Formats: sequence, C-alpha cells, structure tokens
Amino acid sequence: MDLLLQVLIQVVDFVVTIFLRIIPALILCNILLEMGLMRWLMPLGRVFTRAAHLPAEVSVPFIASFGSGYVGGAMIVDLHEKKILNERQALLAAMTLSIPVFLKEFISIFLPIAISVLGWVLGSFYLGVRILVIIAKVLVIIFWGRKSTASSWAGIEKKENKETKSLKEKLISGLKSSLKPLKRMAITIPVAAFFIFLSKELGLFDHSIMVLENLGIPSYAVPPVVSYMASPLLGLSMLAALYHQGNLVLAEALIIMLLGSLLHLPVIMLRFTATYYLGVYGPRLGFKIVSLSFAISAFVQGLCLLLVIVLQ
Repeated sequence: MDLLLQVLIQVVDFVVTIFLRIIPALILCNILLEMGLMRWLMPLGRVFTRAAHLPAEVSVPFIASFGSGYVGGAMIVDLHEKKILNERQALLAAMTLSIPVFLKEFISIFLPIAISVLGWVLGSFYLGVRILVIIAKVLVIIFWGRKSTASSWAGIEKKENKETKSLKEKLISGLKSSLKPLKRMAITIPVAAFFIFLSKELGLFDHSIMVLENLGIPSYAVPPVVSYMASPLLGLSMLAALYHQGNLVLAEALIIMLLGSLLHLPVIMLRFTATYYLGVYGPRLGFKIVSLSFAISAFVQGLCLLLVIVLQ
C-alpha cells in the first residue's frame, strides 16, 4: 500500500507539472491554425508537385490533406484507379501527403509540446530531427519524381478558399481542436506514467541497464527510453526532468531522445498501418508507402544517433 501511494504521488506531481505547460501552448497553436495559418502554406502544393514532375491533379489531394489525410489518400486512390497516376506516381503522391500532416502536427503538437516540455535547447534539437526527416522525404519525392518527364499544368484553374468563420467561431473551433488530443492525453499520460513509475520502483528496468549503458546512457535514464516506446510525450517529459535537474548532459539527453524515437518507429508504423495505409491504399500500395516512410525516418534518426555517439 505504501508503494502504491508513493507511486500515485509521483504520478500526480508529474501529470500536473506537464499539463500546466502543455494546455496553454496547445490551445494557442490550434487557435492560430483556425485563424488561417495553414491556408498560407497551401500554395506550396502547386509548387511542390510541379517540382516533383507529378500530374497537376496531385495538388488537389495534397491541399485536401491539410484538412484530412484520409480524404487526400482517397483522392489519390481514385486517381490511381482512373489511370491518371501509375503506381510509382501514386506512391510518390501518397508520400507528399505526409508534408501537410507534418506541418499541421509541427504547429499544433510538436512545436508547443517540444518547447514547453523540453525547453529551447533540447526542444530545438528535437524539432530539428523532425524537420530533417521531412526534408529527406521531400528530396526522395523530388529526385525520384524527376526521373519521369514533367506533366502538363496547362488549363489548371486556380481556386481560392473563402473564409466564412467569424473571430468568435475561430476561437471556439481552436478550443474544440485542442480538446481531442487533451482528452486522449488525460487518459494515456497518467496511466502510462503509473505503470512506468511502478515498474521503476519494482526494479523491472534493471535488465535493460547493461544494454543501454553500452551506449553511454546511465541507469537512471532507462525509464525515459522504455516509456518513449509507449508514449513519446511521457518519455520526453521524463527526459526533460532528468536534463533540467542536471542529471544528464546534452549529449546523453540527445542519445536517449534519438534512441527512444527509433524504438518508437515500429510501434507507430504498426499502429497506423492497418487503420490508415492498408485501409486507404490497399495492401500492395499501402505496404510500399509504409516501407518507404519507415526506411527514410529510420535512416535519418539512426544517422543522427550515430553522429551524436561519435561526437560526444
């Protein structure tokens, strides 16, 4: 009973501290999105798809995916079935949808959470790795796409989005957009934190210490690495606590962060493979998209981890 009470006190203290940072940052960024921040980025759809020698029709699902990745994916499947896109073009077009998703998540999730939880220094490194991954995907799409001849863009009509929401409606929409992730985190973070803290008190992380110490990670940093696999936010929060308390130097914190990201990659891929990639694109094309996306992300994060280990 004393052990459970001790763990519960740790969980409450941890959760209150984290949510006091996350809630205002998350609400502010979602309100900015509702104010039209993403609309300024939509013209990139035409520029990017043209640079990758993709047909003009691809810009429509690219822009639509700013609202919903499922809608953009369904449009690409439709273009593929109508033979407007061959399989290689459909694969590249599907990869382009990760860019609007990244931009939305960067503004609404990564930026407010990374900076508020990790601080400016460590948070900037975290965001930098995320940016490197999306840059690598962009370069792969452009270089692979330009192996084919450029598609014609003649006669494509330009459509402008009409803004109809009032300021009050935008503020309400921004608050509502923040509620969904906050509701999810209000359940997952305390539950995950409870089991992580309980496991730590019971000594269940002891078996992982030898492996991680070979990478220069101290034993008390094992919980952030393990918890990152289940919940990146929980892992980053634990990492931030150790780093800001002076238990970790910057190089050690970066190794933990990158190692946790690599271990989380298979988890996140498996989580969305059935629900999104295979469900929207079908087994053949969906598997190719997952494999290519996983390979690029793993390569960039693995290279960054290797560089930090070598240079520390």
